[in-house]
Order: sequence, then C-alpha cells, then structure tokens
Amino acid sequence: LDLTIERVGAPFTQLVFDLGFAGRGMDRKIFYEVPITELAVSRMRLGEGERMALFTLEELLREPRVTPWDLYGVVLHARRKIVASALRRPDQE
Repeated sequence: LDLTIERVGAPFTQLVFDLGFAGRGMDRKIFYEVPITELAVSRMRLGEGERMALFTLEELLREPRVTPWDLYGVVLHARRKIVASALRRPDQE
C-alpha cells in the first residue's frame, strides 16, 4: 500500500492459539493500534492485488477472506470499551 507509518502505538493485545488441527501448532499474533490520518490514506497506492478499500466493522464481518484471528483483533479493538466495561469488577466502579 506504500503506507508510511509516522507513529506506532503500544501493542493493543495479543492472541495465542493452537492451529494443530491444520498441522501448524501454536501461533501468536500481536495487534498494534496504528493511528493513520486521512492524508495518509489518500496517499496509499496499490502495489499488488486487484483493489484496495476501507471497511467498516460491519462490512469486515461479512468479508469471507479475513482470517479469524485478524477479525478477532479488529472486533476486539472496535468494541474495546464494551469489553472493558463488561470485565470491570464491581469494586472498580
């Protein structure tokens, strides 16, 4: 995409999962929150593939080519306030 990242934030979350059923074993993914500006998006240029597009969460949920672990990371980020609220203990309120 020829995207220049100006600032990478701290890791957002990580996922460790077992793909033994697919002959792969344990795997780990670390998800980072990478803020990008509209200007950076407008400067993106497709280098390979047939097209590029931005997706809303709802559109991404309907996209069959997204790997489950990447989808998990995006959904968790999009709903992070809901998740944090649901996991908050009563003594933290």
